[in-house]
This record gives sequence, structure tokens and C-alpha cells, in this order.
Amino acid sequence: MEVGILGQFVITMAGRPVEIASRKQRLLLAILLTADGTPVHAGTLTDALWGELPPVSAAANLRQHLYRLRSALGGDRIVRLGGTGVRMRLDDVSVDARRFTELATAGEDALTAGRPDTARDLLGEALGLWRGVPFAELAAEPALTAEVTALTERHLLTLQRRIDADLALGRHSDVVPELTRLVTAHPYQEAFYAQQMLALHRCGRTADALAVLARARRILAGELGLEPGHELRALERSILRQDESLRLPRTAGGKPPGRRRPEPLGKPAELPASVADFTGRTAETALLDTYSGELAVAVVGPAGVGKSALAVHWGHTAADRFPDGQLFVALHGFSTTGPAEPIDALARLLRALGMPADQIPSDVDEAAARYRSMLAGRRMLVVLDDARSASQVRMLLPGRPGSLAVITSRRRLSGLLAHHAVRRIALGPLPTGTAVGLLRRMLTPARIDAEPDASAALVRACGCLPLALRMAAANLTDQPGRSITDYVAELRPGYRLVGLSDVEDEFTLRLMFDSSYAILDATTQLVFRRLSLVAGPDFTAETAAAVAGVPLDDASAGLARLADAHLVVARAPGRYTFHDLVGEYAALRHGSGTREGAGP
Repeated sequence: MEVGILGQFVITMAGRPVEIASRKQRLLLAILLTADGTPVHAGTLTDALWGELPPVSAAANLRQHLYRLRSALGGDRIVRLGGTGVRMRLDDVSVDARRFTELATAGEDALTAGRPDTARDLLGEALGLWRGVPFAELAAEPALTAEVTALTERHLLTLQRRIDADLALGRHSDVVPELTRLVTAHPYQEAFYAQQMLALHRCGRTADALAVLARARRILAGELGLEPGHELRALERSILRQDESLRLPRTAGGKPPGRRRPEPLGKPAELPASVADFTGRTAETALLDTYSGELAVAVVGPAGVGKSALAVHWGHTAADRFPDGQLFVALHGFSTTGPAEPIDALARLLRALGMPADQIPSDVDEAAARYRSMLAGRRMLVVLDDARSASQVRMLLPGRPGSLAVITSRRRLSGLLAHHAVRRIALGPLPTGTAVGLLRRMLTPARIDAEPDASAALVRACGCLPLALRMAAANLTDQPGRSITDYVAELRPGYRLVGLSDVEDEFTLRLMFDSSYAILDATTQLVFRRLSLVAGPDFTAETAAAVAGVPLDDASAGLARLADAHLVVARAPGRYTFHDLVGEYAALRHGSGTREGAGP
């Protein structure tokens, strides 16, 4: 479960937002989250929800609110402790506020250790998680005041430390405009005045630096009746006597550190060869053109629909948009050997960007920070192929637009859309006319024109899936004397996955479906298999519950997971169906032959 606190209050499970419309239930959840796994007394929760004058029914109402929260989040997520307290299990909960604190702490440690470049990256990543007042509309609730205040103070401290890192790196001219805004927004934060004075002094604007202190003195004395603190007064004296300690420290080469420039590297061109006879996808290609200035695009869809082919084909055609090169990483999200770990993918990317292997950090956060730094100022295309989850690719995204990540996945990757500036393009089967056009290009126009009805039937048998069409065309190419009509007869229901296998890689389509099926939990696998028993054109959660013999909630959750994995298709609100070939695969998994012939 992923929870967003910083500037919004959003809960996501299995890539899907969890709707908790009741303000009281949202407040309960916020309190349990801030307790960080420790029990909260029922009386504390009652006071938070109803204040000093709770209704007579408060205890019963509290139990009802907790019940609804458990229903939304899972029955074992919120634990009652003997009727006197409640706690929330957080062992598999990812909270952006916790991640913010971890990154901020790591950045502060790096700054203390004399590594301002690493510190800036880590602190900048932490600040990137911040999107406004914590808990959004709940921020004013008395029960959350302490947590909101603590997070806000930590945000200001992290901002100060990141500017300290900038100053240590010689970026004084860059931070002057930012500090001008900060001293206006936070007129009582003396640290920002001190940083502004130092930055201006290093820019050669000593008079302006001293004017900052005069302005701070007027504000502090006029509104609070206080004189500036010791740090500001000491800095004023150092500026007036042109103290050498205010200059940038010298490096081993005798020069002050300046803005880090990307290290020289050759122009990588790692994209695989584009698929032969690429056909169609005009609208999707236009969308990729439109999104080329964004941070990342996720191309999602079922196995065999042509996600990787689109990403690679577009990458070759759009090469001039990314003059610094193209990177490609196979993430093996659905491989039988398991998905690539983020640290391994980062090492692969850092080597491609020119970093010696012995200098690649072993810590995933530090490696990700170095990766983002090496992309900064460049325009590169990064294709992250076959991602299994949002968590697998989150560390592999560029830090800001300029370079573009194109991610392909069989999953929807809703977590990326919820927490990052990621666009999504959903691929479905090809339109019938385009599918026939692909066959014309892979076979010959004369062969297709000689059997137009059989060609249309072949397209239908392939479900308009590009991979199935390519396999069919390859098989027919290997048998030039065989008619399309004869081949289509072989692709009768129940046997299409065999007839559409590749000569050199038996049951290719089935193996791809196997890998999508294998990562499902046992209940969802059961629902998937039993749905092959449904004779009608579509099914609902109630249908799934009935044929699978599971509770309605489990059936609903199973359908949601199947839709996320593109193993079922939502054809209307609450109604789902199979792609023909996937439905046939479900029937084979169930051991019942064809969908149409399955018994109850």
C-alpha cells in the first residue's frame, strides 16, 4: 500500500486509488499512520473525531468507522487490541513522508561528510516529494497539528540544507532568486537571510548583502521586538572585513568548485533494431511525439500487443529529439528468473553513461541520485522495457524533463501516475484493417488478395494481436504452398495457441500468458481459471464470485488485479470480458477445453 501525505492524502493499493470518502474515516487513518505502528487508545480516537462532547453513540460509531476502514484497506490492516486500543500494521506500507525523512537524513549526513554533490541530489529528491501542506484538508485537525508542524519544520530545514549544498558547490548565483522568494515567504527564518547574504557577497554584491541584514533587522525588531541573532551579526562583521573564510574552499587542483558539468561520454545508441514491417499505431506514435518533452511515458497493454515494438520503433524515428543518445534496459519484469533489481538496472545505466564500474555506488538511493545527476542537462531517451511494477522503475526515472523515459509494461503502473509526472498510453489489439495490412506487408499483397475472406478470418483468429499475426505470417512464409484457408482451419477454438506457436520457440504466446499468470496470487488465479466457464460475452464481480466460489469482495479484488495485468478487459463499468486468446488460455488453465464448450 502506498500513502501520499505531503500535500495530498492519497491511498493506493495494487496500483489503484482507494476511495475513503468519509472525513472521519480519513482522519482515523491519518492518526493511525502518524502513530507509526504504536497503539492508539480508543478514547484518543473518540476525542479526535468528536471533541469534548462526543455523542452517546460514539463508541458504536467508532467501531463502524473502523470496520469500514478495514473493509477498504484489508481485514488485517487495522488491529483492535482488546477493545482499548487500535493500531495499524505498517510493514508493507510505503509513506511518502517516511521516504522524505529518510532522503533528508541521508542528504544531511552526506553534507556533514563533505560530499555536497551527493547531498544536493538526495536533498533535492526529498524536496521533490513535497507537494504542499501535509494531509491537505485535514491539516487543521487538532489531532494532526503536531505531525503537520513537525513535517513543515523538517521541510524548511531540508530546504536550508539543500541551499547549503548549493553554496558549497559554488552555485551562489543560482540560489539568489530562490532565497529572495524564501525570505519573503518566511520572514522570521534567519537561516535564509544568512544564506542570502553569503550568496550575494560571493556574487560580488556586498552592498546588497549588507542591505539584507538591514531589512532583517527592521522586520525582526518592528514585528517581534528582537535583534538579529549571533549568526547574522557575525556574518555581517565577516563581510565588512572581507574575511577569507567566506570564499569558496579550494579543491586539490587549486580552483574553487563550480557547477558540476556532465562528464564527457560517447553518444550511446542502445536501442535494438526496429521490428520489421512495423504497421499502424499512428495515434499512439503521435502521442509519444506530444509527450517527448515530458518526464516519462508508460506504454501499457497485454502480452503480445506490441508495446516494446512501438517504443523501439518510435525511439528510432525520434532520435533527433534526443541528441545526447538513447539508453535501453531490459527489466525482465515477467521473466521466470525474476525481475531485474533497481540497483542492477541503475548500474547498467551508469556504465552506459560513462561511469567506471568501480565507482558505481552500491546503495540504491545514491546510485539513483548519481544517475539523475548524469542525465541533468542532457536530452536522452531511456527505454525501460518490460517493467513489472511501479517500484521497479521509480528509481530509474530522470529527475526532470529534458530526458525522457519510455516504460513498457503489462501492468497499468497506476502508482507511477499517482505519484510522478508520468503519462500513460494504453495499447489494444490492432484495428482489423491495420491487422490485414500487417499481413500484406509480411506475406505478399498477391497472397492476401487471392484469399481475402480467409485473410480476414486469420486476423480474427489472431485476435488482432501483433505478435500472433507475426507468428501466423512466419508460419505461412515457411509453407509457401499452403493456403491461408487451410491454415485458418487449423486455428479452431481450443487449438489456436498451438497453431500460433513459433517454429523455433514452441508455445511462445502461451509462455507469455504463463508469465503474466504466474505473478497473480492464488485467489486471483482461481478466479481467472473459473471465468473460462462463463458462457456469456462478459462477466461481473457477482458472476466471478459465483463461478469461483469465493466471497464477492475477493472476486472484485481479483477482477481488479486481472484488469491491472491486462488479462481481462473492462468493456463497461463493472463488466469485464476476455480477449479471445486470453480466454482460450484461461480455459486451457482450467483444463476444460474451449470457453464455449465448458461446462458449469
